[in-house]
Amino acid sequence: MCCMEGKVQLPALGALPEPLQWLLTSDDRNATMFQDEMWRYNHALAFTSLGVNEDHSVNQGQGPLVFRISGELHHHSGALVPTGTRPPSYAQLYIYEPQAALDVHMQQNAGLDHEIM
Repeated sequence: MCCMEGKVQLPALGALPEPLQWLLTSDDRNATMFQDEMWRYNHALAFTSLGVNEDHSVNQGQGPLVFRISGELHHHSGALVPTGTRPPSYAQLYIYEPQAALDVHMQQNAGLDHEIM
C-alpha cells in the first residue's frame, strides 16, 4: 500500500552542507545541544505557524511520541508587515536585513545559540 508497493522510489538525498552535517552528527557539546533543541530552531525559523487540533490521548505511557491530529492541518500566515506594536515573526523576518532579523530571532528565542541561529 505504501509507495505503490515499491514502484515509487525517491532519489537519495545529496550530501548535507558541512556545518549542518557537523551539527547533526558530532558529539561536540554545541552539536549535541543543537540536536536536543533542534525543534526550537525549526520553530524559530519557520515561515508560518501550524494550526491543528492535536489529539493528546495517544501519548499515554511509554513508547515513541505520536503526533495525531483531529480534522484539518493548516498553516497560519499573516501579513508581511507586523500590525500595531507586535514584533515581526515568521515570514515577516525574511524581508529584514539579516542582522536585524537575527537580533529579533534571538530576542524571541532565549536560550538558543547565537552562532547556530
